[in-house]
Amino acid sequence: MKVVYANFILLQLVPDWLNECQKFIDGLTSFLFQTVQGGEQLIILCQTRRFVSNS
Repeated sequence: MKVVYANFILLQLVPDWLNECQKFIDGLTSFLFQTVQGGEQLIILCQTRRFVSNS
């Protein structure tokens, strides 16, 4: 009986969890889009640094 009850609670929680998950993914996606240019600059900077320190 406990298992059935737990499953019922899970079923009730899942839509909220999926909704939160979707919000998180949307937020992460927009954050990534915003930081793509900054990230590219950072990668170039790191590669340049590594090149300079190796030579």
